Amino acid sequence: MGWYGKSFLEASVGATIRRLCLDNVSIEVDPLRNAKGPKDVERNVDLLVYWCREIWDQIYAVRQQCPEYVSFKFFGRHILSYSKLVRCANYSSTFGSW
Repeated sequence: MGWYGKSFLEASVGATIRRLCLDNVSIEVDPLRNAKGPKDVERNVDLLVYWCREIWDQIYAVRQQCPEYVSFKFFGRHILSYSKLVRCANYSSTFGSW
């Protein structure tokens, strides 16, 4: 079995994930598990948002390098997610908000 999309994976998230590991980043956003208090939880949420943006920005920057066969798989997942979202929206509008 081959590594499908390995070069895209490396180009998109490789460097960022390596930075996360090398910098030994620890992000705990559950207030029950963080004994340092609410300020630390807020700081960790900001840190989580920062790293998520880093990852998504890099994926977006190299999106043209995504192999076609992998892109089709993403597209299939997108269609499934969208159809589920529409079903949830129809249910929600029929029976009120959750």
